Parts: sequence; structure tokens; C-alpha cells
Amino acid sequence: MTAAVIDNTLLSNFAHVQQSKLLEAAFDQPVTVRAVMNELMIGVQTARIPSVDWSWLPIIELTDEERTIADLLNQSFGRGESACIALAKSRH
Repeated sequence: MTAAVIDNTLLSNFAHVQQSKLLEAAFDQPVTVRAVMNELMIGVQTARIPSVDWSWLPIIELTDEERTIADLLNQSFGRGESACIALAKSRH
């Protein structure tokens, strides 16, 4: 079983080639976080990223502890990356 926390780089790359289902097939349990989806939606709204169907991708809400970790990481990384790292670290 291959679980993965997906960040905006992967989502936007697969969106550009209109192949969201290939990403779904690559992992048994792909998930993302709200911050990544927010970044992606900004890209779609500004026409930098094509709109594709990500409705199959679960969005995990961070716990308070995970948000604290993400806030610390946000000093070095973007919001989406920070949230993904915090989730992966916290939930192994």
C-alpha cells in the first residue's frame, strides 16, 4: 500500500496534462490538505493552472497540533508544503 500526501506541485503538473486520474492510479491512498487546494484554486482562478476534477482526492483537515507545526514550517516553506509536511510527520 502506497499512501501519499499530495502537494500543489503534483496537482498542478497533472492538471497541465489533464491527467488527474493517473495520479489517482499511482497511489493507494493519496490525500491532500486544504492549504494545497486553496493554492490550486488560486492557480485555476488566475488561469495559470487548468481546471480538472479533483473530487476523488480526499482533503484532510489539520489538527490544532498539526497547524502549529505547519505554522513553524511556513517560515521556510509555502503554506501548502508546510501543511503537507506537518500532516505526514504527525500521522506517519
